[in-house]
Amino acid sequence: VSHMEIYATTSGEVASVESSYNRSTFYDNWETNGLPPDRGPGNHVSIKDIDGNLHIYAHLTAPSVELGSFVLAGAYIGISGNTGNSLGEHLHYEIQGPNGTWGGTYGNWGNTPNSLNPDLFLP
Repeated sequence: VSHMEIYATTSGEVASVESSYNRSTFYDNWETNGLPPDRGPGNHVSIKDIDGNLHIYAHLTAPSVELGSFVLAGAYIGISGNTGNSLGEHLHYEIQGPNGTWGGTYGNWGNTPNSLNPDLFLP
Protein backbone atom coordinates (compact mmCIF):
# COMPACT_ATOMS: atom_id res chain seq x y z
CA VAL A 1 0.00 0.00 0.00
CA SER A 2 1.43 3.34 -0.93
CA HIS A 3 -0.34 6.56 -0.04
CA MET A 4 -3.93 5.58 -0.74
CA GLU A 5 -6.61 8.25 -0.89
CA ILE A 6 -9.02 7.95 2.04
CA TYR A 7 -12.74 8.75 1.72
CA ALA A 8 -15.33 9.24 4.46
CA THR A 9 -17.59 6.26 5.09
CA THR A 10 -20.25 8.48 6.65
CA SER A 11 -21.62 11.99 6.48
CA GLY A 12 -21.10 14.15 9.53
CA GLU A 13 -19.18 16.87 11.33
CA VAL A 14 -15.40 16.71 11.50
CA ALA A 15 -14.88 16.35 15.26
CA SER A 16 -11.06 16.34 15.21
CA VAL A 17 -8.11 16.81 12.89
CA GLU A 18 -4.99 16.16 14.93
CA SER A 19 -1.44 14.94 15.15
CA SER A 20 -0.31 12.50 17.83
CA TYR A 21 2.18 15.15 18.87
CA ASN A 22 -0.66 17.41 20.05
CA ARG A 23 -2.51 16.59 23.24
CA SER A 24 -6.25 16.15 22.91
CA THR A 25 -9.18 14.60 24.71
CA PHE A 26 -8.31 11.34 22.92
CA TYR A 27 -5.13 11.10 25.00
CA ASP A 28 -6.58 11.71 28.46
CA ASN A 29 -6.74 7.99 29.31
CA TRP A 30 -3.49 7.03 27.57
CA GLU A 31 -1.03 8.28 30.18
CA THR A 32 -2.84 6.11 32.72
CA ASN A 33 -2.23 3.10 30.48
CA GLY A 34 1.46 3.89 29.96
CA LEU A 35 1.27 5.25 26.42
CA PRO A 36 3.17 8.50 25.98
CA PRO A 37 1.27 11.33 24.27
CA ASP A 38 3.61 11.31 21.25
CA ARG A 39 2.45 7.86 20.13
CA GLY A 40 -0.85 6.37 19.05
CA PRO A 41 -2.93 7.33 16.04
CA GLY A 42 -0.53 9.81 14.48
CA ASN A 43 -2.24 12.23 12.15
CA HIS A 44 -5.92 11.42 12.34
CA VAL A 45 -9.41 12.63 11.53
CA SER A 46 -12.63 11.81 13.34
CA ILE A 47 -16.13 12.36 11.98
CA LYS A 48 -19.24 12.31 14.17
CA ASP A 49 -22.23 10.85 12.35
CA ILE A 50 -25.91 11.70 12.88
CA ASP A 51 -26.26 8.93 15.51
CA GLY A 52 -23.32 10.27 17.54
CA ASN A 53 -20.89 7.53 16.47
CA LEU A 54 -17.30 8.64 16.03
CA HIS A 55 -15.59 7.38 12.84
CA ILE A 56 -11.80 7.56 13.32
CA TYR A 57 -9.26 7.44 10.48
CA ALA A 58 -5.74 7.14 11.92
CA HIS A 59 -2.08 7.11 10.80
CA LEU A 60 -2.77 9.53 7.93
CA THR A 61 0.07 11.23 6.05
CA ALA A 62 -2.01 14.26 5.19
CA PRO A 63 -5.51 15.01 6.53
CA SER A 64 -7.39 17.31 4.16
CA VAL A 65 -10.47 18.39 6.11
CA GLU A 66 -11.02 21.18 8.61
CA LEU A 67 -12.26 20.91 12.16
CA GLY A 68 -15.99 21.66 12.39
CA SER A 69 -16.65 21.25 8.67
CA PHE A 70 -19.42 18.97 7.40
CA VAL A 71 -18.46 16.16 5.03
CA LEU A 72 -20.62 13.85 2.98
CA ALA A 73 -20.08 10.11 2.75
CA GLY A 74 -17.57 9.52 -0.03
CA ALA A 75 -15.77 12.84 0.47
CA TYR A 76 -11.97 12.82 0.22
CA ILE A 77 -10.53 13.30 3.72
CA GLY A 78 -6.80 12.53 3.42
CA ILE A 79 -3.98 10.19 2.47
CA SER A 80 -3.01 6.99 4.28
CA GLY A 81 0.31 6.96 6.08
CA ASN A 82 2.64 5.61 8.72
CA THR A 83 2.39 8.24 11.47
CA GLY A 84 2.09 7.63 15.20
CA ASN A 85 2.40 4.12 16.63
CA SER A 86 2.64 2.33 13.31
CA LEU A 87 5.11 -0.11 11.75
CA GLY A 88 3.96 0.40 8.18
CA GLU A 89 1.61 2.40 6.05
CA HIS A 90 -2.05 1.55 6.63
CA LEU A 91 -5.38 3.06 7.59
CA HIS A 92 -6.61 2.34 11.10
CA TYR A 93 -10.38 2.77 10.85
CA GLU A 94 -12.32 2.55 14.08
CA ILE A 95 -15.88 3.42 15.05
CA GLN A 96 -16.84 4.29 18.61
CA GLY A 97 -20.46 4.44 19.72
CA PRO A 98 -21.87 7.54 21.42
CA ASN A 99 -19.83 8.49 24.50
CA GLY A 100 -17.12 6.04 23.43
CA THR A 101 -13.43 6.58 23.87
CA TRP A 102 -10.83 6.27 21.18
CA GLY A 103 -8.31 3.48 21.18
CA GLY A 104 -8.65 1.72 24.50
CA THR A 105 -5.44 0.55 26.13
CA TYR A 106 -2.13 0.49 24.31
CA GLY A 107 -1.91 -2.48 21.97
CA ASN A 108 -5.61 -3.22 22.35
CA TRP A 109 -7.07 -0.99 19.64
CA GLY A 110 -10.66 -1.65 18.73
CA ASN A 111 -11.44 -3.71 21.83
CA THR A 112 -13.03 -1.00 23.93
CA PRO A 113 -16.62 -1.51 25.14
CA ASN A 114 -18.05 1.03 22.69
CA SER A 115 -16.19 -0.19 19.59
CA LEU A 116 -18.56 -0.93 16.73
CA ASN A 117 -18.06 -3.33 13.83
CA PRO A 118 -17.02 -1.21 10.79
CA ASP A 119 -18.63 -3.74 8.42
CA LEU A 120 -22.02 -2.43 9.59
CA PHE A 121 -21.19 1.00 8.12
CA LEU A 122 -19.70 0.05 4.76
CA PRO A 123 -21.79 -0.09 1.57
